[in-house]
Amino acid sequence: AHHPTEVFRALQTGRTVADGHNLYVIFQPHLFSRTREFAKEFAESLSMADRAYVLDIYPAREQPIEGVTSELITGAGFSEVRYATAESAIEDIASYAQSGDIVMTVGAGDVTALGPRLLEALQIRHDGDLTKDLPPAAKQVYRDDSAFMLTDILKGTMTSPYGTGRGLSLANDMPAAPGL
Repeated sequence: AHHPTEVFRALQTGRTVADGHNLYVIFQPHLFSRTREFAKEFAESLSMADRAYVLDIYPAREQPIEGVTSELITGAGFSEVRYATAESAIEDIASYAQSGDIVMTVGAGDVTALGPRLLEALQIRHDGDLTKDLPPAAKQVYRDDSAFMLTDILKGTMTSPYGTGRGLSLANDMPAAPGL
């Protein structure tokens, strides 16, 4: 999700899937120009999470623009939205996330590579079993690549050793496991 509307839709779906549990998101903005133009909108979209961690901007093809940093997003007045390094976001989420909470990585750049690190930190905290307190139907959809699936399904670009969207449907614009 590189645009505030995409971020909003992803978090809207995450909020629905969380179903009363907390929603955590690590967001990496894509491009300095896009961050400058949509900082407030990104912050507003990210405020749907209980905690949103904003990483440094992924520049891709752009050179830095003076005065344009992730702090334009984190300084837009939403207390749930804060600046973080990847390490501090992972540490914080691992400390606070409970069974049933949803953790999403959203954006561009290396944020998509944080899933395995997040899962490792969460597994250490939960003694290796992230599914022990989940109902049986929820255990059906848990896999090591679950952290990547939600936003990739929304973009229609999910690639997984299990196939694209296996066991999931996009009925009503929401990924869901059979039987949930």
